[in-house]
Amino acid sequence: MGGFIQLLQKIVKHVYNYVFETGLLKIFFKETAVDGDLHDIIDIFVIFGIMSPRPRKSLMTGLSWYKINPTLYWDKTFFS
Repeated sequence: MGGFIQLLQKIVKHVYNYVFETGLLKIFFKETAVDGDLHDIIDIFVIFGIMSPRPRKSLMTGLSWYKINPTLYWDKTFFS
């Protein structure tokens, strides 16, 4: 469970307007050494409402974006 929280904490440091580019997930996933498949973990985050895919995608760069649930920012200590 700690790996999931570490992964989320790393992502949040790179969020702008609650949105981040999904390529960061692959990098941080390797750094935190979370057990499991990255796609399964993303599914879990989406199912539990932690993040959601953004409908926009850059056609020029092929980048996909996810949005962190803004309610997670209510307790600032979680991300410190």
